[in-house]
Amino acid sequence: READKSVAGARSRLDEVRDARGQSEKRRQALRAEQARTQALLASERDALAAQLRSAYVAGREEQLRVLLNAGDPATLGRMLGYYAYFGRARAANIAMIDEQMTRLDELDQELAAEEAKLAELEQRRRQEVGALDSARDRRETALGALQTRIASRNMELRELRSNAAALERLVEQLRAAIDEFDAGEVA
Repeated sequence: READKSVAGARSRLDEVRDARGQSEKRRQALRAEQARTQALLASERDALAAQLRSAYVAGREEQLRVLLNAGDPATLGRMLGYYAYFGRARAANIAMIDEQMTRLDELDQELAAEEAKLAELEQRRRQEVGALDSARDRRETALGALQTRIASRNMELRELRSNAAALERLVEQLRAAIDEFDAGEVA
């Protein structure tokens, strides 16, 4: 009975681990969705940065010098140099954002791997526990079967001995009766 209770408890704990693994699977799906969104954002940012870099390359380094030399109005010149500075800061911000997104993707990958490893190890331990308890229960059932066979054999021996004892008692009674008859025949 205790072995059955232990097996039932182990199976219950295994079910709890499987439930936790199901919940973890939901969490991993959410992490995968976040990872997909992050990858899409990263791809978009890379494309935008690539377009900006292509545009800057096509314009060449001389573009700022050309603006400086061609600008007749100092206000226009100041405005154009402000635009170039703005685009430079925007590029730097995009590069920083891409770097952050790549770091976040690495973190998500590590979280997913750690969660999976933890749950797989826990489920494996629970399976081993259930296996060990099942094995112990099987050994107990084998021993119980052997004991029942032995008890049945002993019961059969006991019945045979009782039958022999009853037969011996009848024989003793017959012998007494025969002795009593013999003694009575000698006396007469």
